[in-house]
Amino acid sequence: MITKLELNNFRCFQNFVIEGFRPVTLIAGANGVGKSTILESIFLFNERNSHNVFTILNSFRGIHHNQLSMTMLWEHLFTNSDVNNIITISSTTKHLEKQCLTLEKDSTFSLFSLPELKSQAHLLGYPDQDAYSLKLVYNDSTHNDTSLFTVTANNIILTSHQPILTSNNTHYICSKISYTSQHVAEWYGKILKGNKSQQCIDILQILDKRITQIYALPQGGTSTLFVKFESMPDLPINALGDGINKLITTILVMLSHRSAMILIDEIENGFHYSFFPKLWEIIGKLATETECQVIATSHSYECIHSAECLAADTANPELFRFIRLDRHNSVISSKKYENEQFIYAINSGWEVR
Repeated sequence: MITKLELNNFRCFQNFVIEGFRPVTLIAGANGVGKSTILESIFLFNERNSHNVFTILNSFRGIHHNQLSMTMLWEHLFTNSDVNNIITISSTTKHLEKQCLTLEKDSTFSLFSLPELKSQAHLLGYPDQDAYSLKLVYNDSTHNDTSLFTVTANNIILTSHQPILTSNNTHYICSKISYTSQHVAEWYGKILKGNKSQQCIDILQILDKRITQIYALPQGGTSTLFVKFESMPDLPINALGDGINKLITTILVMLSHRSAMILIDEIENGFHYSFFPKLWEIIGKLATETECQVIATSHSYECIHSAECLAADTANPELFRFIRLDRHNSVISSKKYENEQFIYAINSGWEVR
C-alpha cells in the first residue's frame, strides 16, 4: 500500500507531493487540477513493464493508438510535452520503503543492435529516423532495473537490461474504457473457486433487488457474464446500465485480486446519489476484507458527503482519507484531512469539492 506520491514533470505536475493515502482514499478538486493524472501516474508506475502500458494510458482518455504519431504515444506525459525534462514518479509504502521511476528520452539506443532482433527487422518495421527510445529506470532498496520502449512501424518493442519485475495487479476503472467480457468472466471464475459468488450477489442486490444469479456462458470462443433477474430475461453485463456494470466490475476485481491497487476515476458516474452511502460502505468493507487499496476521484457534492460514513467508522479509524487538490496560479497543492476535520467540514457545509 502506498502512503505518499511525488511527481516531477508529469503532465500538469512540475513538483508535487501528495501524502496520507490510506486503504480507501478519496481525492477531490476542481476540473483540470490533476485528479485523474494522479491515478494515471500510479498505474504507469505499477504497470511500467507492460509493453502496452502507454496505449492503455491513452485509452483512459479516449485516445486511440492510430490517432497519435509514434512518439506522441508518451510525449504528452511530460510537462508541456518537453521530453528534455526527466519525469520522476516516486512512491513510499506503508513500510516506509521508497521506490522511484524515471522516464527520459534516449536517442543513443539502437533497437536493432540487439542480436536477437536483427533477423526480425523486416517484420517489426524500422523506427522512423527521428524516433527515439524512452528509457525507464526503476529502483528501490534492492532493485535497479532499466527498460526501454521503442516504437517501430508495426510494433511497440519493450527491451530490458535487467529481469523485468511486473505487478499485473493494478486496475483502473473509468467511464471511457471497460474491461472485456472475458476479463470479467475470468474474475467471476476466480470468486466461484473461492466460494464468494453469493457475497457478490448480496452486494449487487443492494443496488437492484431483482438480481438473483450471475453466471458465465461461452460465446464465440470467449466467456460472457450474464445476470439473472426476477421476472426478466437474463442479460449480459454489457447490456446493463452503467451503474450496475461499474459495481459488478469493482466487486469482481476486488474479490478476485487480493492486495490489488484499485484506481477509480469519477467514482460517482453511473450511480444515483441515493446509492452513494451504500457504495462507500461496500468499498470500505471489501477493502478491509481483501486488503486492496482503493484510490478514487470525485467532484460530486453528494458522493463526497456520503463518504462521511467511512470517516466516522471508529472501529477502523485508519481506513479512510480525504484529500483535496487546489491550484494557485500554476502551482498545485494537496491538503489531507483527518477524519475529524473531514466530518466537521461536511457538517459545516464547507466547499470541499
